[in-house]
Amino acid sequence: MRAVVIPRPGAPVAVESLILDEPGVAEVRVRMLASGVCHSDLHVRDGEWERPGPIVLGHEGAGVIEAVGPGVDPAVTGLRPGRLVALSWLVPCGVCRACLAGAR
Repeated sequence: MRAVVIPRPGAPVAVESLILDEPGVAEVRVRMLASGVCHSDLHVRDGEWERPGPIVLGHEGAGVIEAVGPGVDPAVTGLRPGRLVALSWLVPCGVCRACLAGAR
């Protein structure tokens, strides 16, 4: 896969070819169909937020699940290869007061 990568915060970005590991426990691998660089990415790029590098930009997006790791039960999670998904910075729990009120 190709990705826009920052070697470390504050460094120039570069398009690189990456090889992904198979999904680990409770992970899925998503083939990105669309991705956006948001302001949090820019904070890291500009060195305003320290994060260990290298960092792939574009954590907001949509794609299709290619593989699921151990512990991802499609019967429970609904996550299976071929399913279209949207990535989210915040994953609602579905049981707290805010989620039950529709605030998340």
